Amino acid sequence: MSTPSDDNPYSSPNQDDEQPTNPNYYGQEQASNADQQFGAPQYGQAQYDQTQYGQPSNYMAPAAPAGNTSGVVALVAGIVGFVICPFVAGIVAIIYGRKSQKLVAAGEANNAPLGTIGFWLGVVNVVLSVLVTLFILVIFTGLIVAGTSGV
Repeated sequence: MSTPSDDNPYSSPNQDDEQPTNPNYYGQEQASNADQQFGAPQYGQAQYDQTQYGQPSNYMAPAAPAGNTSGVVALVAGIVGFVICPFVAGIVAIIYGRKSQKLVAAGEANNAPLGTIGFWLGVVNVVLSVLVTLFILVIFTGLIVAGTSGV
């Protein structure tokens, strides 16, 4: 004959076993009704505070100076110039690199390395594109002269 405890594999083996009446199993102190409310400190913990650990009361990052985009544009144009349209991108990098350096000198931007690196990448782009253009012109001029001389 089957008993109700046989149907439930999770029931206690003896129905007469009582659960402990003391909810204070691990030696914790009972909290009063006021401490049991939401947000009250429990188990000796301090209540959460916005200025905890030395953080400011507002969590917004400080605003960056407005002139920081010039350095980024110079750097991106200087890097892109090695892949796409080096002469034009080099000119853009030189212009925005100088603009960024002036803004840093005036204290309106704080990204001096980006503007300087972008400026020099622009110079390299322009010099390389001029040298490649001159090299191509010399080669084609030499081919044209060699073709017309009948050699």
